[in-house]
Amino acid sequence: MTEKGKALAGRRGVLLLLLVVAAGAILLAAMGGWRVDAVLSGSMEPAIPVGGVVVTRPVAASEIGVGEVITYQTRGHLTTHRVVEVVPGPPRTFVTKGDANEDPDPTPVSAGDVVGVVCLSLPFLGYLGHFVRSPPGFVLLVLVPVFLLLLTETVSLLRQGGKGGT
Repeated sequence: MTEKGKALAGRRGVLLLLLVVAAGAILLAAMGGWRVDAVLSGSMEPAIPVGGVVVTRPVAASEIGVGEVITYQTRGHLTTHRVVEVVPGPPRTFVTKGDANEDPDPTPVSAGDVVGVVCLSLPFLGYLGHFVRSPPGFVLLVLVPVFLLLLTETVSLLRQGGKGGT
């Protein structure tokens, strides 16, 4: 195999390894109750920009304090806002506010509606995730690369077989 071919094979191997590690990390996170969600509004800007991704880990309500960013369910959708006040209860509730909003949210969040605390925010990856979930995005970013990887590996194996395995 030429030096160029070895370098190309090495890059493909690294790419494949990164894809496997990323898929494994997402799978483990999901099994542990963690969530990965795209940010669809600007209420948390500049800390969490529109089109970003937040990773949320489940926590007990007793561990949530003022200043933490939580994801919670409200009227059938998820919202990610900062806790500005903890109301001890019972039941324990949280007054939240988007960083870009002037006023706190009108309705306190009950502990039972909290999905978890945001532990990581990655800008712009939400756009990619949204695109991948669309039919054209899935074809372009998942099926085409998988097909090309399989094709190049098949060609490589056929070439090796034609040379007597050397």
